[in-house]
Amino acid sequence: MAFSSRPGSPNTRFFINVASFGMSTTVLDKTASGQAKKWIPGFAPRKLSSKLSYAAATVQTTLSSTPTEVHVQLDEQPDRRLRVAEFCVANARYYGGAMKIAPDAKLDDGQFDIITIGDASAFRILANSPRLYFGAHLRMNEVTHALAKQVVARPVKKDEEVRVELDGEVLGRLPATFQIIPLALRVRCP
Repeated sequence: MAFSSRPGSPNTRFFINVASFGMSTTVLDKTASGQAKKWIPGFAPRKLSSKLSYAAATVQTTLSSTPTEVHVQLDEQPDRRLRVAEFCVANARYYGGAMKIAPDAKLDDGQFDIITIGDASAFRILANSPRLYFGAHLRMNEVTHALAKQVVARPVKKDEEVRVELDGEVLGRLPATFQIIPLALRVRCP
Protein backbone atom coordinates (compact mmCIF):
# COMPACT_ATOMS: atom_id res chain seq x y z
CA MET A 1 0.00 0.00 0.00
CA ALA A 2 1.25 3.45 -0.87
CA PHE A 3 0.07 6.14 1.53
CA SER A 4 1.08 9.31 3.30
CA SER A 5 2.54 9.07 6.80
CA ARG A 6 2.20 12.85 7.11
CA PRO A 7 1.35 15.55 4.54
CA GLY A 8 3.80 15.41 1.65
CA SER A 9 5.57 12.30 2.93
CA PRO A 10 4.85 9.26 0.72
CA ASN A 11 5.40 5.82 2.18
CA THR A 12 4.91 2.18 1.16
CA ARG A 13 3.99 -0.74 3.41
CA PHE A 14 2.79 -4.27 2.86
CA PHE A 15 -0.08 -5.96 4.65
CA ILE A 16 -1.33 -9.52 4.61
CA ASN A 17 -4.70 -9.43 6.32
CA VAL A 18 -6.84 -6.24 6.24
CA ALA A 19 -6.27 -2.52 5.75
CA SER A 20 -9.06 -0.14 6.72
CA PHE A 21 -10.12 3.38 7.51
CA GLY A 22 -13.09 4.82 9.33
CA MET A 23 -14.06 3.72 12.83
CA SER A 24 -11.33 1.06 13.07
CA THR A 25 -8.49 3.56 13.58
CA THR A 26 -10.27 5.17 16.54
CA VAL A 27 -11.06 1.76 18.03
CA LEU A 28 -7.38 0.82 17.82
CA ASP A 29 -6.35 4.13 19.45
CA LYS A 30 -8.79 3.63 22.35
CA THR A 31 -7.71 0.03 22.85
CA ALA A 32 -3.98 0.85 22.76
CA SER A 33 -4.32 3.83 25.12
CA GLY A 34 -6.30 1.83 27.65
CA GLN A 35 -9.30 4.20 27.49
CA ALA A 36 -11.66 1.26 27.10
CA LYS A 37 -10.13 -0.81 29.93
CA LYS A 38 -11.82 1.24 32.64
CA TRP A 39 -15.05 -0.57 31.69
CA ILE A 40 -13.50 -4.03 32.22
CA PRO A 41 -13.59 -5.69 35.67
CA GLY A 42 -10.14 -6.13 37.21
CA PHE A 43 -10.70 -9.84 37.82
CA ALA A 44 -11.18 -10.67 34.12
CA PRO A 45 -8.50 -13.00 32.67
CA ARG A 46 -5.98 -11.24 30.40
CA LYS A 47 -7.20 -12.78 27.12
CA LEU A 48 -10.84 -12.04 27.96
CA SER A 49 -9.90 -8.57 29.19
CA SER A 50 -8.24 -7.82 25.84
CA LYS A 51 -11.32 -8.90 23.87
CA LEU A 52 -13.65 -7.00 26.19
CA SER A 53 -11.46 -3.91 25.92
CA TYR A 54 -11.66 -4.07 22.13
CA ALA A 55 -15.44 -4.56 22.29
CA ALA A 56 -15.83 -1.61 24.70
CA ALA A 57 -13.71 0.59 22.41
CA THR A 58 -15.89 -0.44 19.46
CA VAL A 59 -19.09 0.51 21.30
CA GLN A 60 -17.61 3.85 22.44
CA THR A 61 -16.39 4.67 18.93
CA THR A 62 -19.68 3.67 17.29
CA LEU A 63 -21.62 5.98 19.59
CA SER A 64 -19.32 8.96 19.01
CA SER A 65 -18.11 8.71 15.41
CA THR A 66 -19.46 10.27 12.25
CA PRO A 67 -19.12 8.85 8.74
CA THR A 68 -16.22 9.92 6.54
CA GLU A 69 -16.61 11.19 2.97
CA VAL A 70 -14.09 9.77 0.53
CA HIS A 71 -13.46 9.32 -3.17
CA VAL A 72 -12.79 5.68 -4.07
CA GLN A 73 -11.77 4.09 -7.35
CA LEU A 74 -11.74 0.30 -7.79
CA ASP A 75 -9.51 -0.91 -10.62
CA GLU A 76 -10.46 0.96 -13.80
CA GLN A 77 -13.99 1.85 -12.67
CA PRO A 78 -15.02 5.50 -12.37
CA ASP A 79 -14.19 7.35 -9.16
CA ARG A 80 -17.12 7.29 -6.67
CA ARG A 81 -17.88 9.58 -3.75
CA LEU A 82 -18.86 7.55 -0.66
CA ARG A 83 -19.94 8.32 2.89
CA VAL A 84 -18.55 5.47 5.02
CA ALA A 85 -18.47 4.41 8.64
CA GLU A 86 -15.85 1.77 7.77
CA PHE A 87 -13.99 0.84 4.60
CA CYS A 88 -11.99 -2.41 4.48
CA VAL A 89 -9.55 -3.68 1.89
CA ALA A 90 -9.37 -7.34 2.84
CA ASN A 91 -7.04 -10.04 1.68
CA ALA A 92 -8.21 -12.37 4.48
CA ARG A 93 -11.49 -12.88 6.33
CA TYR A 94 -10.95 -11.66 9.88
CA TYR A 95 -9.91 -8.46 11.65
CA GLY A 96 -10.53 -6.51 14.85
CA GLY A 97 -10.96 -9.13 17.55
CA ALA A 98 -12.18 -11.98 15.32
CA MET A 99 -14.78 -10.07 13.29
CA LYS A 100 -15.45 -11.93 10.04
CA ILE A 101 -15.43 -8.72 8.00
CA ALA A 102 -14.82 -10.40 4.61
CA PRO A 103 -16.41 -13.86 4.85
CA ASP A 104 -15.66 -14.77 1.22
CA ALA A 105 -12.04 -13.54 1.11
CA LYS A 106 -9.32 -15.91 -0.02
CA LEU A 107 -5.64 -15.19 0.53
CA ASP A 108 -4.63 -16.73 -2.79
CA ASP A 109 -7.28 -15.51 -5.27
CA GLY A 110 -5.32 -12.44 -6.43
CA GLN A 111 -8.06 -9.98 -5.44
CA PHE A 112 -9.03 -7.84 -2.48
CA ASP A 113 -12.50 -8.12 -1.01
CA ILE A 114 -13.70 -4.55 -0.53
CA ILE A 115 -16.23 -4.18 2.28
CA THR A 116 -17.92 -0.83 2.78
CA ILE A 117 -20.12 -0.08 5.77
CA GLY A 118 -22.00 2.99 4.67
CA ASP A 119 -23.80 5.74 6.50
CA ALA A 120 -25.61 3.66 9.14
CA SER A 121 -26.81 4.96 12.49
CA ALA A 122 -24.95 3.96 15.66
CA PHE A 123 -28.03 2.02 16.77
CA ARG A 124 -28.15 0.08 13.48
CA ILE A 125 -24.44 -0.74 13.65
CA LEU A 126 -24.59 -1.87 17.29
CA ALA A 127 -27.82 -3.83 16.81
CA ASN A 128 -26.23 -5.73 13.93
CA SER A 129 -22.74 -6.13 15.40
CA PRO A 130 -23.17 -9.89 16.03
CA ARG A 131 -23.55 -10.25 12.25
CA LEU A 132 -19.96 -8.96 11.86
CA TYR A 133 -18.61 -11.79 13.98
CA PHE A 134 -20.48 -14.43 11.99
CA GLY A 135 -19.95 -12.87 8.55
CA ALA A 136 -23.68 -12.28 7.95
CA HIS A 137 -23.44 -8.47 7.60
CA LEU A 138 -23.07 -8.54 3.80
CA ARG A 139 -26.87 -8.82 3.55
CA MET A 140 -27.39 -5.45 5.25
CA ASN A 141 -28.51 -2.56 3.02
CA GLU A 142 -25.69 -0.32 4.32
CA VAL A 143 -22.97 -2.86 3.47
CA THR A 144 -21.48 -3.39 0.02
CA HIS A 145 -19.00 -5.96 -1.22
CA ALA A 146 -16.78 -5.76 -4.31
CA LEU A 147 -13.63 -7.36 -5.65
CA ALA A 148 -10.64 -5.40 -6.95
CA LYS A 149 -6.92 -5.67 -7.56
CA GLN A 150 -6.33 -1.99 -6.92
CA VAL A 151 -8.10 0.56 -4.73
CA VAL A 152 -7.36 4.28 -4.71
CA ALA A 153 -8.90 6.30 -1.87
CA ARG A 154 -8.67 9.96 -0.90
CA PRO A 155 -10.64 12.25 1.40
CA VAL A 156 -13.27 14.52 -0.16
CA LYS A 157 -11.92 17.47 1.86
CA LYS A 158 -8.23 17.79 1.02
CA ASP A 159 -7.31 19.04 4.51
CA GLU A 160 -9.21 16.26 6.35
CA GLU A 161 -7.09 13.62 8.05
CA VAL A 162 -8.46 10.14 7.33
CA ARG A 163 -6.15 7.69 9.05
CA VAL A 164 -5.43 4.17 7.74
CA GLU A 165 -4.60 1.00 9.63
CA LEU A 166 -2.78 -2.05 8.27
CA ASP A 167 -3.11 -5.36 10.09
CA GLY A 168 -4.05 -3.63 13.35
CA GLU A 169 -1.53 -0.76 13.28
CA VAL A 170 -2.47 2.85 12.49
CA LEU A 171 0.35 3.80 10.13
CA GLY A 172 -0.75 6.56 7.80
CA ARG A 173 -3.51 8.55 6.20
CA LEU A 174 -5.29 8.99 2.91
CA PRO A 175 -4.65 9.42 0.05
CA ALA A 176 -3.67 5.78 -0.37
CA THR A 177 -3.36 3.21 -3.10
CA PHE A 178 -3.90 -0.44 -2.20
CA GLN A 179 -2.59 -2.88 -4.79
CA ILE A 180 -2.57 -6.65 -4.65
CA ILE A 181 0.68 -8.41 -5.43
CA PRO A 182 -0.35 -11.94 -6.46
CA LEU A 183 1.73 -14.83 -5.15
CA ALA A 184 4.19 -12.43 -3.46
CA LEU A 185 4.46 -14.40 -0.23
CA ARG A 186 5.74 -17.93 -0.19
CA VAL A 187 4.74 -19.97 2.83
CA ARG A 188 6.35 -23.25 3.76
CA CYS A 189 4.46 -25.65 5.97
CA PRO A 190 6.17 -28.69 7.51
